[in-house]
Parts: sequence; C-alpha cells; structure tokens
Amino acid sequence: MPMKCCIPYCKSNYSTVTERTTIFGFPKLQSDFEVWLKVLPSTINKITKFMGVCTKHWPADAEMVKIKRFLRPVHPPSLFLSAILPAIPKRYTTVARKQTKTIRRRKIRKQSTPAAPVPDFILQADEASSNCDMDLISSWQNFRQQIQQLVCIKRDSWLLQTGPNTELTLLIVIQQSVECAVCISGDFTANAYRQHTPVYIADLIGCDNRIERISQLEAVLNRLVKLCELDSM
Repeated sequence: MPMKCCIPYCKSNYSTVTERTTIFGFPKLQSDFEVWLKVLPSTINKITKFMGVCTKHWPADAEMVKIKRFLRPVHPPSLFLSAILPAIPKRYTTVARKQTKTIRRRKIRKQSTPAAPVPDFILQADEASSNCDMDLISSWQNFRQQIQQLVCIKRDSWLLQTGPNTELTLLIVIQQSVECAVCISGDFTANAYRQHTPVYIADLIGCDNRIERISQLEAVLNRLVKLCELDSM
C-alpha cells in the first residue's frame, strides 16, 4: 500500500495519475517525531505506518538530510493552508455576507428621588456597565481605533496589515516567517492561524467566529502568543 499524505484535504498519492508526489515518512527518533506532530493540524489524532507528509508542505528550497539511502527534510512541515487551498471546500473559504450590526445600548434609569444619595453598589454597577459599553464594537472605524489601544499589540509586536475595503490582518513575523495571523473581514468575522494552521477560537468569540467586543480579539491574540511560548519551552 503506497504511503499517503496525512494533511487534511491534501490528495497527494490518493490518485494514481494526477496527484503523484514524494511522500516523506515521519522521523523514527522520538524527539524529531514529536516536533513534527506538534506542527500538524489538531485533527490528526493517530499516525500509522502508511501516513506521511508530501513535499508540497515544505518550501522548494527546504534543507534536506540523508537518512540511510533516502533524503528527508531537516525541519518539520510548515506549509499547510497555502498548499491545499484549491482542495478546501468552498463552505470553509467563502466570506460571509456583510450584515447590519446591532448594538444594544444601556438604558438610563430614572431616579425617583434625585436628592437621595445613590448607593455604592448602584454606582459600581453603573461603572461596570459603562466599561462594558466601551468594550463593544460599534463600527469599523471605532474598531480600528480600539485595536491601537490594546496593550498586547505593542507588547507582543503584532503587525497591522490593512486590506481592500474593510479587511485587516494582524501578524507576528519571526525571522521573515509568519508565525501567527488573525484575519478579520468587514463583518467582523475572524480566523486565526498558527504557522499556517487554523487555530480553534470559537470558544472565545462564539460559534459564528464573529467579534463583537474588543476584549474578544485580545483573548484571541493572547491565545496565539501562548501557543508560541509553549512551543519554545
């Protein structure tokens, strides 16, 4: 049975004619094997002897090492999304249609006795409500301004890359390579990537992957930075 590429949606060696390419087996050395496994998409749970990674998931000038009679890349695979983009179903790549965003605004309570002192717990609740309102994203222009005020942007050296119309991307670049990326479209739909691999963020911003509060974006950025720190340990 020929070895097949284990990267999701990659069809290398599944067709005997159109997708024939070189497949590299996983390293035998446990430490090298764990390094490879760490960068693969989280959907890969079990590795078998018939699974490998095809040459499309390395740069064309990737450094090679000779193991017995065969050559194998020195470093783990790094190209995932860009290498298989044509094979990904459209439902995963189509940008959602822009929708009108409704923001619930805080109602002002009428005071029945203006002369009476306001209890502390009401003042604290009102202050919390005010902070909550400031956290809400009311418009794209407001969103751009809020991003600039995030402490983690400067602290973790995020680069802001603007696209056409209302699109932007936040990047962390290390040694001329994109380590982390957060892509945000005009309807505030966000997608996060770590070394070109999608990162799960629905638990932070909701199942529709749409940012409604600036604190949600901050949580996403912090998660990506934490993943980088764990890998470097």
